[in-house]
Amino acid sequence: HREDIEMLDLSYDQSDLDAVRSDGIISLDGGDSDGVKEALLLFAELLGLVRPPKDFRIPGYEIWGGLMTAADGDKIFGPVILYNPDANVLRMVDEPIRRSEKKKIEWLHQVAAGQADAPFKGDAVFNHLMEKAVNAEYNPLYSVET
Repeated sequence: HREDIEMLDLSYDQSDLDAVRSDGIISLDGGDSDGVKEALLLFAELLGLVRPPKDFRIPGYEIWGGLMTAADGDKIFGPVILYNPDANVLRMVDEPIRRSEKKKIEWLHQVAAGQADAPFKGDAVFNHLMEKAVNAEYNPLYSVET
């Protein structure tokens, strides 16, 4: 499979990212949750974001984020994208949260519920993701078994 993937043209430029951003914003503004999820999945793939570990899941939310393991073995998740498809609400927290930081995880739940301020909301999430993707290095082989 590695050779097949290496032959694919997986390059993209800023206009491609802008199209994904625009599609996401149009979908969000139009209440098209499938379109929002599709745009978020594309950005998640480009930025290496994954679904959350159990401790970071929130019922009713589609969640993506960066996942790392600290030197002490603690899981670190973030930045975190929170999307509630039923309410069509999109928020993002652009900071890592350790699994051991119970107060921060509680705060994340409050952000998701709209009880605490999110650094990025609605269209601003897509604008921020595009900015991050423009500056990211994408390696399509990182997920391929060798």
